[in-house]
Amino acid sequence: MYYPPPKRSDIIGEAILPDDCSVSFSCSSPFERKIFHTVFGKSTGQGAYPVSIRAEYRQPDLPEGAEAFTLVLSENGTGLSAAVYCLTDAALTRALFKLKSLLNGKAVPLGRISDYPSFALRGYIEGFYGKPWTHSQRLDMMYFMASKGENCVYYAPKDDPLHHG
Repeated sequence: MYYPPPKRSDIIGEAILPDDCSVSFSCSSPFERKIFHTVFGKSTGQGAYPVSIRAEYRQPDLPEGAEAFTLVLSENGTGLSAAVYCLTDAALTRALFKLKSLLNGKAVPLGRISDYPSFALRGYIEGFYGKPWTHSQRLDMMYFMASKGENCVYYAPKDDPLHHG
């Protein structure tokens, strides 16, 4: 599974993934495609075991919440199917990162996984003395934190004169 564990899951089995998976995503907007490429990268390989993902903007059986999602994973005879149910792009991003973490393992749970954050704001504080991070380092950290479900950054350099009151 992945950490943190989901709020709700109904697992009915598991699929053992081969090393050569290819991931495809059917979407209705260019922004959804951009989210997919941000999470999975531009190239997902030409593997023999296809993983197809589709997103639907509706929310079955979950409390109200901007980042709540449900993943329904099933085998379809030739590969793996994943349906993502959510209401917002933020929820789609969280769901795709969770799915990516599941696909990184050898066994993928089959069934329904529902999750939503316990806190509205989750993130880190970049507070430091001395040399700040480069733009590239900051983007790498933001990607890493997004993959863990974080959604905010507080930039607070200690040497900044505006930081002191």
